[in-house]
Amino acid sequence: MKMANTVKMLAIVWMGLLLYACASPSPPLIDRQLGLFTVASTQNVSHLRYKSLDTIRYRVKGQSCIEVDPHTLAYIKGPRDDRVQRAMDAAIESGHDQGMKGDLLINVRIREKTVFLPPRKDEDASPHRMECITVDGELAELAQ
Repeated sequence: MKMANTVKMLAIVWMGLLLYACASPSPPLIDRQLGLFTVASTQNVSHLRYKSLDTIRYRVKGQSCIEVDPHTLAYIKGPRDDRVQRAMDAAIESGHDQGMKGDLLINVRIREKTVFLPPRKDEDASPHRMECITVDGELAELAQ
């Protein structure tokens, strides 16, 4: 009789653990700052004397994202190496694309954030989970 009760209790505990594992929440969303710099550049700056583009503060932004599985966070696609540098390069280049001069960023913020993109029309209904590094700062140029 005692053995039967022990087996029943183990079966109940086993079922409880199984149900708990199946009902566990999705992976956590990410939204955290990875750094805050007074001066930053990925453009091989040899001097630290710079002038901010004073009259108007030019804020620029760049991003580097990878796609991951929304349930397991397994890598799907996108550049996995040097993501902060890629985002910083994209920020500087976005300023150049807008006709701004400058080769370094000041007052830089770096964030990591989870972004969900809607599925394309030719795909299933699940959104795409992107883990993105975003860099924004003020574009500046070296002083003469």
